[in-house]
Amino acid sequence: MRLPALLGGRLGGTGHQRRSGGRDMTEMGLPVDLPLPLEPPEPAEGCEVCASHDVWRTRALRAGDYSRATDHSVRIRRHDTGHGG
Repeated sequence: MRLPALLGGRLGGTGHQRRSGGRDMTEMGLPVDLPLPLEPPEPAEGCEVCASHDVWRTRALRAGDYSRATDHSVRIRRHDTGHGG
């Protein structure tokens, strides 16, 4: 089976195609509306688990490891629900 047949006769893109003046044109789709990023969560006062994640998040940020820092923020946010947050 040829590649264009697998893609429904089109070669990539999610926009709509039309012919104009003998050439193919691709129209852009609707813009993507992304929400603002969440603020980093604050560790719960007196919680050793939250404090530990906060320390590791700070270390990750200093090292430029934003993925790991985000992981610790998520863990703080999810853990926080266990003590009234």
